[in-house]
Amino acid sequence: MTFHSHTVRQLSTGSVYKLIACGSVCSLVPLMTLMGLLSTFGWGSVKMNGHALTGLSGLVLSPLVGLMLAMVLTAIVGSLVALGLWVYSLLRPMQLSYWQSSETSGTDH
Repeated sequence: MTFHSHTVRQLSTGSVYKLIACGSVCSLVPLMTLMGLLSTFGWGSVKMNGHALTGLSGLVLSPLVGLMLAMVLTAIVGSLVALGLWVYSLLRPMQLSYWQSSETSGTDH
């Protein structure tokens, strides 16, 4: 893997939403699943519509609660981040740094 840096003037809104969605889904769904697992053992509860869910129902519904939470956070935070990055792009370009694998992806850029 090699380290690269690239200057961009503006990120697309779709890219911002994809990054926020990937980060929130990959963190909140496992976290809520862990909370559901703990509720199965009586160490707390998962709340849905004001009702405490414990046991198997808490375990089954906890990933769905995590997914819904991730979608709502993606909509709100993604919109705010997209707006902030748009304002920032009016002032100066951004420097993006990333690791690129040495394998070819099969697409020509």
